[in-house]
Amino acid sequence: MSNRKSPRSDVRIREVAGWPHKVSNQVFVQWCLKFSSERLETNQWGSWGNSGYRIGDANGNHFAIEPTGPLAWKLSKMVGFEADEVKPLLMEAAEKTSKGDTGEDVAYQAELVSPTPPLDASFGLNLARMLGERVRIDGARRLSRYALLDFTEGEAETPTPLFPPDIRIKATIFVPGPAPGDLANQAAASTMEVVAAICAFALSRPVDTPPVIFPVDAKDMEEILARRDDVSILGLARDSISLDIIDALSTLGDRESVLRVRNALITIHHAQRQSNSDIATMLYVCAIEALITPGETRPWRKNRVVARFRDGLLSLCTHKIDEILNHPNVEMAFDHKKRGQIVRQRKELVERIYDLRSFPTHTGITPSGAYMAFAYNDFSMRAALLSDISRAAVLAYIQSPRSFLTGMPKIDPAVQVNE
Repeated sequence: MSNRKSPRSDVRIREVAGWPHKVSNQVFVQWCLKFSSERLETNQWGSWGNSGYRIGDANGNHFAIEPTGPLAWKLSKMVGFEADEVKPLLMEAAEKTSKGDTGEDVAYQAELVSPTPPLDASFGLNLARMLGERVRIDGARRLSRYALLDFTEGEAETPTPLFPPDIRIKATIFVPGPAPGDLANQAAASTMEVVAAICAFALSRPVDTPPVIFPVDAKDMEEILARRDDVSILGLARDSISLDIIDALSTLGDRESVLRVRNALITIHHAQRQSNSDIATMLYVCAIEALITPGETRPWRKNRVVARFRDGLLSLCTHKIDEILNHPNVEMAFDHKKRGQIVRQRKELVERIYDLRSFPTHTGITPSGAYMAFAYNDFSMRAALLSDISRAAVLAYIQSPRSFLTGMPKIDPAVQVNE
């Protein structure tokens, strides 16, 4: 039997259902930051020792806490404070965390920018798409209660600009608290990325985010919280369909539905930035697949992949595929010849689209030369039509989230089941 003593622990956190230990520990630290700021007037913090934290001024009064186990922490250092000041604070933080309490939400703010399309390598590929999808948004919008968005369009340099000028978006987002810390900072960064992708989807042009975002000053919180509950602020939408993918979509579907649309929107955002046709094609098709492909825990997701893509896309937006088939440049854009009746044309076009995604995935990227073509061309038209299709698929899924069971054993008769 070992005589080695277990590390001393000043506080222990109880398990919280559905919370990984990492989340519980970071919420505990954020409660410590909140209480120490309010009671000990600390306003700085940083890393300390082995995954620990220093709370307070490194050159003045501070204390340090370190983990001693999965959900256990110790007070490892104090400068300028007494134990009877710090330990009760730690005990209360542990109790709050053990109850699954994250306190009030923390607000972060940043300015996002959707610049006027620059004459760079991506311009030629995206010209047809940008001309066909010009969208203007001005004023305040919201995404449920988790984001407030203030759109402001800059001054045009000419009376009749080809594209709208720079669009600046003052984005205010809310993440679980109770105070800014590692967990809140990570949640804010991820949320801002998703918000930028949603804005890009609404505007049909990329949206840039700053490298760092900061919590809102306490003096500004009263006004922001009042606006958060202001029902006169309209929700952000595209083609009259709400882009609230958190509250509204989770009511119709489930958490997996939210993640599918989130991933599709981020993928489309990256597709909008591309200068190479192969990469843009892969991303637009990948965005559609995000809505259709079964989750990682379902091994049958590898069965009948092309058939599932075809059936899923046609289930979501047959009307859009028919519209594309009637486009005068569809054969040029997809290097594809329409044959037979409409049912055959739909099937073969969707399978051709999937093939255009698969071929460069396995053989590498080819040069598209679109940066030299500041006019309509087959690559630019392909990007525009794929953008149309992926947008229609996302909007259809938001309105009616669903599962796609092509390839599932005992459901799909085309799959052989070995008992």
